Amino acid sequence: MLGNDISYGPSLKLPNLVMRHVCLYRGLSDELVEKLVWYLHVPLDSFTIQAVARCVDLFPNKQAIGRIPASATMSFIKNREMYEAFQEGIRQMAAEAGVPPIALDYVAWDSSH
Repeated sequence: MLGNDISYGPSLKLPNLVMRHVCLYRGLSDELVEKLVWYLHVPLDSFTIQAVARCVDLFPNKQAIGRIPASATMSFIKNREMYEAFQEGIRQMAAEAGVPPIALDYVAWDSSH
């Protein structure tokens, strides 16, 4: 894989996962973690994408996403506009539920594994 470019979606999943795990580091104060979790982006993969697939019509920039196939994976995310449309829509849903957006990842990914 050395020397090859990583497509847009997968290139953002790793940093998002790293930041999610930074919040689990016991060396951080609870107060700091409580602030950080609200800024985390949701790592987009087949589980998180499928979890919101039926809600995309309610997202502010749904046209940037388009139709989500049942087989969508992190490689479905093709560019920054699409990525941000997902994150914005997820943030909107999380705000309505009164939870940090990363809660979607815990529900979609963790409950499946």
